[in-house]
Amino acid sequence: MEKPKVFLSVGGAGTKVQRDATDSIFAVIETCGLSPRQMKKNEWSSEKPLRAIRRVMNECHGAVIIAFTRYEFPAGSERARDGSSTELGPTRFPTVWNQIEAALAYGRDIPLLVICEHGLRDDGLLESKYDWEVFWTDFQPEDLRSDRFSGFMQSWKRLVDEHVEASRVSPEAAKISPAPVQAAAAPAEPDLAKLGIGELLSKIKVGQLKPLFAALAAFLSFVAGAAYRLGGGKWPWE
Repeated sequence: MEKPKVFLSVGGAGTKVQRDATDSIFAVIETCGLSPRQMKKNEWSSEKPLRAIRRVMNECHGAVIIAFTRYEFPAGSERARDGSSTELGPTRFPTVWNQIEAALAYGRDIPLLVICEHGLRDDGLLESKYDWEVFWTDFQPEDLRSDRFSGFMQSWKRLVDEHVEASRVSPEAAKISPAPVQAAAAPAEPDLAKLGIGELLSKIKVGQLKPLFAALAAFLSFVAGAAYRLGGGKWPWE
């Protein structure tokens, strides 16, 4: 049986400690009976990045976001909505792809496990105020072997298993369009050849009688005139 796939979001410019930690997390995911998919590690594509990521993520039942420092500034400022500014001390951000891939996973209701390096600015989806708790770490080996990390991993794995089971019951539940409403079948047209005079007249609306009688009178007049001429100037009853 194929192992359920999970998407791994991680930057490509980590330190040795961060790369080793990523490899350890990759191995733990495999030990859990899952198949981690990481772009440019075991997933390659000739497509543009976003299109390729969407394609791979559509096959996944979970996502792990591993966020570590990519950008660091010793000082700066933050502009508030009212136009004022707040001075910032040392500030660190991860790769923006962590945010993009977390948003893509969340938009697909894929269970998220968010692992962030201590000191990163808790901003966007790398915060604990959404539908998940962030596991903050220094990426030290003992931290990734702790009961705390094991608890996070087991909790997320249960959500992944539930997602797998739900997809088996209804693979396209979120994408199914309601069945089109069929128009009521038109009533069958009556066979006029089988109707008697009374039945035929009963199906004629009152508003249709006047033009019908006028047409009938014109027809009888035409027949009478033709009979008069054919009779040598005499009416048929003469």
